[in-house]
Amino acid sequence: MPFYAGNTEVFVSHMAMEQPRSSHQPNQQVSRRGTNGDSNHASSSNGFGVAGYIGWSLFSGLIPKSVDPSLSPNSSISSASLASSIDNTDYVLDGCKCCGNIIKYPSHIQKYRCVFCDTMFVTNNYDFNTPSHGIKALSQKLEPISFQAVKRIADVCFEEFRKHIAENSPSRVAGFEKFRPLEDYLYRSFNSFDCLSRSFPLFKNYKLSHSQPNVDFKEVRETFKLLLSLPVKKPFFVLLTAVSNLLQSPLLTEAPEDLNWLLILLELPTLPFCLRFGKPPADASQNATTPTSRMHPNIIFFESREVKNVSYKIIERVIGFLSNCDEVCVNYLVNWFAKYSTIEFKSKVELINLYITFQMRSLLNRFQEAEHDKGKNQPAFPESLAQRRYLSENLPNSGHDKFNDSLPTSASTVNSSSSNFLQMPSRLPVWPANSKKRSKKNDKFRLGIAQYGNEWRLKTAAKFLSFFYQALTSGKSDIRCESSFFYNSMVDFINVKQDFDAWQTLSGKKSTTKTELKVNDMVISVNDYLRSAVSVPISPIGASGNVSSPTFAFCQFPFLLSLAGKISIIEYEAKSQMSKKAEEAFLHAVNKKTIVEVHFKVRIRRDQITNDSLRCIKENAKDLKKSLKVEFIGEVGIDAGGLKKEWFLILTKKLLDPLNGLFYNIDQSNYLWFTLNADNAESLELYYLIGVVLGLAMYNSTILDLKFPHVLFKLLFDKPVGFQDYCDLFPETASNLKKMGSYDGDDFNEVFDGFYFDLSYKDAFDKIHTVDLIEKGGEIAVNKSNKNSYIKKYSEYFLIDGIKEKFEAFKRGFHSVINGNSYSLLSPEEVELILCGSDEANSKFDLVSLKSVTKYNGFADISAADKTAIVKWFWEFFEGLSIAGQKKLMLFITGSDRIPATGIVSMNFKITKLGSDTGRLPVAHTCFNELCIYEYSSKDNFFSKLSMAMNESEGFGIK
Repeated sequence: MPFYAGNTEVFVSHMAMEQPRSSHQPNQQVSRRGTNGDSNHASSSNGFGVAGYIGWSLFSGLIPKSVDPSLSPNSSISSASLASSIDNTDYVLDGCKCCGNIIKYPSHIQKYRCVFCDTMFVTNNYDFNTPSHGIKALSQKLEPISFQAVKRIADVCFEEFRKHIAENSPSRVAGFEKFRPLEDYLYRSFNSFDCLSRSFPLFKNYKLSHSQPNVDFKEVRETFKLLLSLPVKKPFFVLLTAVSNLLQSPLLTEAPEDLNWLLILLELPTLPFCLRFGKPPADASQNATTPTSRMHPNIIFFESREVKNVSYKIIERVIGFLSNCDEVCVNYLVNWFAKYSTIEFKSKVELINLYITFQMRSLLNRFQEAEHDKGKNQPAFPESLAQRRYLSENLPNSGHDKFNDSLPTSASTVNSSSSNFLQMPSRLPVWPANSKKRSKKNDKFRLGIAQYGNEWRLKTAAKFLSFFYQALTSGKSDIRCESSFFYNSMVDFINVKQDFDAWQTLSGKKSTTKTELKVNDMVISVNDYLRSAVSVPISPIGASGNVSSPTFAFCQFPFLLSLAGKISIIEYEAKSQMSKKAEEAFLHAVNKKTIVEVHFKVRIRRDQITNDSLRCIKENAKDLKKSLKVEFIGEVGIDAGGLKKEWFLILTKKLLDPLNGLFYNIDQSNYLWFTLNADNAESLELYYLIGVVLGLAMYNSTILDLKFPHVLFKLLFDKPVGFQDYCDLFPETASNLKKMGSYDGDDFNEVFDGFYFDLSYKDAFDKIHTVDLIEKGGEIAVNKSNKNSYIKKYSEYFLIDGIKEKFEAFKRGFHSVINGNSYSLLSPEEVELILCGSDEANSKFDLVSLKSVTKYNGFADISAADKTAIVKWFWEFFEGLSIAGQKKLMLFITGSDRIPATGIVSMNFKITKLGSDTGRLPVAHTCFNELCIYEYSSKDNFFSKLSMAMNESEGFGIK
């Protein structure tokens, strides 16, 4: 496709001072707002004409007491007159369609402006057919936007521009006026809701469908690319200005087909650039014109202050409108997103996450400013409502530095009064949420719920991103994307404990933590809002006064929380419950004057570990959530974590042994699965107890070596399963079933003769059983019309129907321990990672990362340890082992051959020097992941001793 390859000079120097001319906005006057926060309601945008409106909010305390009944619905009403003259007026309570906050306005007015997001809306009283408004008449004259229409006008303008340059080469600026017809067309078209909604159609005769919207996104992107290839960038800037004005006073409906215009605006290429903090490179102007450069050719235009300003306004409102649409529209959006290509899907997720990152870094900067100003008795940021919520409609002066580190005006006025917005480095370090190192030094960077609990931009972005997550997990999508792709590392900078407590209260859940927040302090009803005298949604950070109750917590959208953050929440809840159980036991002991154990103690004999363990679990069913302590009878050892690891390891190995007949190993996939034996009370009890053991392991943060398929964890948390899960479990059988499903030959009945809606299987005792998949299935043959039903029933029998009672007993045992609120934040993939760790089955351990987190005791310092011969020999020994050997060594030192779910860098790993060579074997303290070694006389001697220790040890001695 041809693009304009002429002069690429960027023409933005006078954009800031030049307002769009009257030809750009017929029949339109733009409402202005003064710096004191009062509105001059002379008119509104989008050709609405003169009508009275006022911003009403349940948070703001700006609710007037009376109004003069003589005022007309179309009158211009000031805040002062309303505050003194409203009397016996009916009001409407509604939610803002952009920010989601609850608003209140008189029922008779035609328009109102939200005081939070500064967006204007029309009410049901608004008459679109009034001749003075002329919106419908104007919109009906506009043809839908298309690539060909834009190119046709651009071609004419470019030809005129080329002729002008040829005749008047010195006067280039005057030549830019030749693109005026294109600017007029773009402003009229992109400033019309009706025109934009019908633009770039994929089909001429489109019927609303869940499969895709009627938008040709490829054509949209090509159109934007065409405009950016022009020698002047003002037409594209005029487009952005028109869109920004349209979004400030949108005409919203609840029809799914009217979402098209918002999806089109999400394709604007300037949106990601308005969310970036750093300056473009000093040589950007040179690199932008270098053919081999990877830098975007329009980087100077994208990074200009003017473009960032208007682009930020656009993405802020587009995300707000899409996130607050009704359930019907959300259903269509989820289905449409599920049909996106993987690349398109990921690009949108990245854009929304970039927006969330932008808001989080804004809040962190404000938090740092507040900390810095604490000793100066100065407010961290302006308390004026106008300063906090007003988004300037005027573009900045052209004298501003285009590459200033400050935010776009729209962002900076909302989030900070500082002109130098970002005081932090461009890339902030992220500490593991469960790291103890960060407790003092790094907690000052942790945002509390008061800092972000009422930030509507975060809430709308998280809600909109949840639509993409629903699309990914709906089972209707072929998108290849891990759920971890939704993690936002900046969310690691929040206080997850506060967030979790706030979420429990906001969601109405019974608090499972000791620091339960009072409901009356957290939940505010509509009447509370109406009585509120607070003038802003949330008190300034660092300023005195009460902080409004939060209405948002990240735990409401757990896909944003990293696995490390979720593990931190789980550990917090588990420790709270353990502490609570210990307190209850102590109080019970004092009250009853009896001795009550504050721990859940498991005392077992090594040779009777299965029977003794199951007996302890049955006898102490009410104490499972107490802190676990394990004791091997007849062995010396105090459980500081190592005995617990060993107990789980040995017990699960014995319980899951296929020889017991409870599970069997599938040769096709090497996974363990439930046997199809007939159920009996004794076996169901064993399945229940196995579920308890796995729940105890997860509750006590112990990694197990399990060979269960992923479908097990989906079933544990009631997630839908399908044929693909059967393929993972029985790949060879699934392959044959796929062949049956894809076979369409006329001889189908002959090829698959003998197939009926039944199946036969052999149990653990080699006895053959036959079951019907449907009623009288043995009499119903499989044919071309019912083959898909047969495949579905066949796979579901092995995954669900054939193991139903066994699995329900197993699930009941698991959830008798794992029933806290924190576990509902996890996805099945995350549960599997936490319980089973990361299995490096086909690769060696990352020793470089392991070395970086290793601590050394008995040495002068780390550098001295690295130079010591015994340490060098250890890493040489470790590196020289096979994959199986490395696993065995890791099992000897840590009690597990798997690394934590959050990676090897989150491990605690220690090497301690005991002294000179005494001929003893190295010692491992699995409680602390510690290897204690002597200064052996030679490398061979050390290798021999360590090899014997890791291969022959058991418990506290040698086998």
